[in-house]
Amino acid sequence: MNLPSPPGALRVALALTRVEVRRLFRDRVAVFFVFALPALIILLVGSIFGGRDDVTVGLLRSPGGTNTDAFVARLTDTVEVHDFDDRNEMIGALRHDEIVAAIVVPDIDAALTAGNPVAVEVLSVPGTDASGIAALVRSAAAAEGVILFAGRFAADTVGAPLDDAVSAARHAAGETAVEGDGVVLRVIGAEDDQVIPDGFGYPAASNLVLFTFITSLAASGSLIRMRRMGIARRALAAPVRSSTILIGLTATRLVNALIQSGVILVVGTLLGVDWGDPLGAALIVVAFALVGAGAGLLAATFFRTEDQAGSIGPPIGIALGMLGGCMWPLEIVPPAMRAVGHALPHAWAMDGFIDILGRGLGVSAIVPELAVLLGFAAVLLTVATIRTRAALLD
Repeated sequence: MNLPSPPGALRVALALTRVEVRRLFRDRVAVFFVFALPALIILLVGSIFGGRDDVTVGLLRSPGGTNTDAFVARLTDTVEVHDFDDRNEMIGALRHDEIVAAIVVPDIDAALTAGNPVAVEVLSVPGTDASGIAALVRSAAAAEGVILFAGRFAADTVGAPLDDAVSAARHAAGETAVEGDGVVLRVIGAEDDQVIPDGFGYPAASNLVLFTFITSLAASGSLIRMRRMGIARRALAAPVRSSTILIGLTATRLVNALIQSGVILVVGTLLGVDWGDPLGAALIVVAFALVGAGAGLLAATFFRTEDQAGSIGPPIGIALGMLGGCMWPLEIVPPAMRAVGHALPHAWAMDGFIDILGRGLGVSAIVPELAVLLGFAAVLLTVATIRTRAALLD
């Protein structure tokens, strides 16, 4: 019996892929989960957590004196503040979303007398964009810095008392003083070098990872249907290698995963998401699509019926997504849970997206994440191929 040449085998594999893609677009339920649901969730979550209109911030200030009072007065003229007497209480309010950010103002007068720099902290939590608040604080600090410089210069030049010199400068310009470079923006609960993408960025990236995996598991039902209907067995009766069938089945899973990812990429772009380095984003998408393809192919060898794939697959995908940082950033969970999360490919994909979306890095920065994702994909696809080959030959 003459087996098809490689080009012929490729045509067989592509034919299987075309059939599965057509079946996907004819299934209304599948179309809803692939196209409509991710877009709705990104829009909802991004609107709630990325587009807040209120600018109420917490304020914790040292008693200080005239300079401290004047700086705080400038802040309250530009943003609505809620005063706190305890730092932990203010951070608790920040974590519970009662305020969008928090400002810690030190004793400016004491620092001025001692000749020390002034550090004003702006606190936020992962997933909240406090850059606007930090900009307001920097603006106020820059204006204050003019007076601080003038007062120090006058005191050093004419030998006048520092307080009198600063008061005179303030009287002349109607200003007070803090150095703009002393404003520090800190993300509470996150590592110092982590920046969570703001707006729709994090929801878009996390839902891309989440739904690519969920859809891959749920779509394993189509492979079960092929097995139940004997399509694969009949194909093997033709002059076709089993490897050709396996390539075709793997290609269908990969194409479905890429379609899901592409939909979310487009939705995110329409909502204003800057996906960062295009090559970096594309590599993460392809690497995780391979992970999804392997997971979907492997799931089809464990589920016995299409109903099991449709009812058990999505909850498993959601649970793994929660552990892997698709529901919330892993930077805010305890170290032990962070380690558990990184036992899953989801966490590595999210780390890569955070690097290119939040930190503006390129491909070279996400090489470790890509290597781990490709490792997951290789293991899943190898095991899935072995089990699927056995199932086809049964």
